Amino acid sequence: MINATQLQLRLIGLGVLVLVIISIIILVLYSAFAPRDQSLDSIEGAPTPILASPTPGDPKSHQFTPLQKTTIEQTTDEQIPQQNEVLSKRKVGGATIYTIRSEEPGKTDEIRTKDGIVVFEKTSTKTNAAPLPKIATIKSKYGNPEETLDKVGEGFYMSAYLYPTKGFAIYANKYTGSVYVIQRFLSMTLADYKKQYGENLSPAPAMPKEFQEL
Repeated sequence: MINATQLQLRLIGLGVLVLVIISIIILVLYSAFAPRDQSLDSIEGAPTPILASPTPGDPKSHQFTPLQKTTIEQTTDEQIPQQNEVLSKRKVGGATIYTIRSEEPGKTDEIRTKDGIVVFEKTSTKTNAAPLPKIATIKSKYGNPEETLDKVGEGFYMSAYLYPTKGFAIYANKYTGSVYVIQRFLSMTLADYKKQYGENLSPAPAMPKEFQEL
């Protein structure tokens, strides 16, 4: 016969066995249904990584005014007459030069293409259609220009702020800080800019006598 002590030991053993079995079942179920860590690269249909924005030195990224008509190295010859009023078109060397009606009354803009894509655009900004860009805003984003030339172009008040290695140049009133002309182009050296687009750096007409001291 089984005495009370043996029965008690058997019950304890049975209880321990049951606890072990329950623990094993819980571990198995947890392993089967618990979420697994996976890297985004290993998950089918994972979101496409967000690409970094174009760098400030990339001519395609420059957006100074909504009056710009093209994207450098992207807009094609075929798109120019579809999207703009072309006043004239001519060939100079390997480039095609389009004269475009400007938003500024009495002014024209210019687009140049080479091998079928835009490599240069000159945009007039003095219009009620959009606010004038500011020199200070451009300097805060791109730093100081590689060269500044005063008294160029159409008036004694106009200065050229040249950023050719970043793919643009601005012509602005240095007294008011307002930008009146923006040129965007393929990145190049300062010397190459002056060689290709130096006509825009011609000295301004002599200033009136009352402004001689400015």
